[in-house]
Amino acid sequence: MNKELIKDAIGILPGGHEYDMRPRYDADTYIELLNLSKELDIKPNVLLRLLTKLQLEQMREQGRETVLRSIMRLRQQG
Repeated sequence: MNKELIKDAIGILPGGHEYDMRPRYDADTYIELLNLSKELDIKPNVLLRLLTKLQLEQMREQGRETVLRSIMRLRQQG
């Protein structure tokens, strides 16, 4: 999959800011992710992709507004 074609399709201008998609976590979240990765015997980067995919599926099933409100609540908690 070509990143430039994807950016063009969603309207990100060429030469624009390249967003850093690497997640950053506080220590407790990082430890929780690593423990879950170990428990499931899945590499952390694969686990993160699966969790993202799961959240997007839930957004489609539960309704976009419900999930977005939950995300904003988590964001406010830090």
